[in-house]
Amino acid sequence: MTTVYGCRFLGGFGNWYVECITGRKPRGTYSHPYLIDMHSFYSAILASVLAQNSVAFAHEGATVPFNSVAEYWCSCRARLDLWEQAIVRLRRAEREKSYEVLEQWWGEHHELIEEVFVTDGLTRLVAASLGEHKIEARDGNFAPVSDSIFLLHHDMTKEIRRAMLRHQLGAAASCFMKLNRIRLTSQKLADTLLGWVAVSSEHPLSYVHCEETALEARDDLAGIHDRRMRTTLMQLASHAQLSELRRLVTKRCMLPQANYEVFTAVVSLLGKHAFDDRGILLDRSAMLGLLTRESTDVKPSGPHFNLNINFVAGQVGTWPGVPGLPSSDRWSG
Repeated sequence: MTTVYGCRFLGGFGNWYVECITGRKPRGTYSHPYLIDMHSFYSAILASVLAQNSVAFAHEGATVPFNSVAEYWCSCRARLDLWEQAIVRLRRAEREKSYEVLEQWWGEHHELIEEVFVTDGLTRLVAASLGEHKIEARDGNFAPVSDSIFLLHHDMTKEIRRAMLRHQLGAAASCFMKLNRIRLTSQKLADTLLGWVAVSSEHPLSYVHCEETALEARDDLAGIHDRRMRTTLMQLASHAQLSELRRLVTKRCMLPQANYEVFTAVVSLLGKHAFDDRGILLDRSAMLGLLTRESTDVKPSGPHFNLNINFVAGQVGTWPGVPGLPSSDRWSG
C-alpha cells in the first residue's frame, strides 16, 4: 500500500490534481481558467523531496544545465519584483498615514506574505544543496546565482517581518498571529531539512535560521545507520511538519504562474524526469547505495501528499488547443 492520504488528504490543494487526472477542467483563483493553481505549499514539498534525496545530487562532478540556471534566475527575480511592488505600495500607504488604506493593504496582501514565508525554505535548500555544482559547459559554479536569490529572498523576508512588527497592533492585528505562526513553522521546516543535508557537509548550516534546530535534526539522522530507518525518519518528520504548514496556509493562491515558473526551474535543475510519482529518484545508480527502490517499501504512506512532480511540471500552459500565455499575462495572479 503506497498511498493512504492521496488527493483526498490534500483537500482544496488537490483539486487541480484530481481534475487533471480525471480529465475535468481545472479551476482555481487565477486569471486563466486553464492554469493549475500552483500554491506555494508545493514549494515546501519540493524542498522536502530535495533534502531527502540530497545525497544523490552531491556526488563529485555534478553539474546543473545552463538553461536551467537562467530559468531559475529569471523566474525568481520576476517573483521577487512582484513582492517588491507590494512593499512599495505599503510604503506609499504608510506615507499617507491613513489607517483605512493600511488596513486594506494588509487585507489584500496577507496571502502574498504567506507565499514569501513558505517559499523561503526551497530557496535555502537550492542554495545549500546545489550551489557548489558546476554549470554545464561553463567554468563557474551555480553558487553566485543561488546565493544571490537566497540573499534577496532573505532581505524580503526581513522587510516583511519589520512591517509586521510596525503594524501588529494596528492595521495588521487581524492577521499578525497567523502570519507569525506560518513564518515560524516554515523556518522550523527549513532548518530541519537543512540539518538533514548537513549530515555530509557543514556548508548547509550557513543557510539556517536557527542552528540549534538544524544541528538537532542532523544529529538525529546521523545516529541512524540503517538506510531504511533513515528514509522512514525523514518522511515521517517532513510529513508531520508539512501537515502543520498545510493547516495554517490560506487555500487561495496569489501568484500561481510565478510560483509555477520557479517550481519548474528548480525541477529542471534537478532533472525533470529524475523522480517517480512518490518523490523517489528513479536511477538506482545515482543513489550511491544509500536509497533504493526496496527501501521505499517500508516508508509511511503519502510522504509528499501524493505529489507527482513530473505531472505538475508538465501541465501549466500545455492544455490541448490552448496557446501559450502572452508576456503581459505571464505573471498575473
